[in-house]
Amino acid sequence: MISETFPSLRPKPVYQYGPQGALVNGKWVSRYTRAGALKITEAEFDRRDEIVKGLYAKCAYYVGKTYFPHSEAKKKEYGACTVRELYRNYYEFPLNEEWPKDDHPFLVTIQSEKMEGLILCTETWLNPKECNTCS
Repeated sequence: MISETFPSLRPKPVYQYGPQGALVNGKWVSRYTRAGALKITEAEFDRRDEIVKGLYAKCAYYVGKTYFPHSEAKKKEYGACTVRELYRNYYEFPLNEEWPKDDHPFLVTIQSEKMEGLILCTETWLNPKECNTCS
């Protein structure tokens, strides 16, 4: 006897398992928890997360490499700046950091050779073409 089977035309259900979130300092943090801690809605948290992910995707820096600022005055003031940290998503941002009104957050943490301490800056503040440790 000959039998023939056809695939089902019904759409298969898509299941989401578990809450969406990320690892922050070795702990799992959901977007609901993070949004509540920041006193914003989940929709606003998702919007900010997409902005940060988009800016990170365009970022041309590498952690540990040394770059120079764009302007000549800043080059004299700060000198070479080593990238210490890059924020990849909004989960990694500190809870005490305010979101800027122009939706252009500080993504890059640098250390200047002429100043002590760490400095937060946008991804456009450094010049990726002027890298003295890149090969």
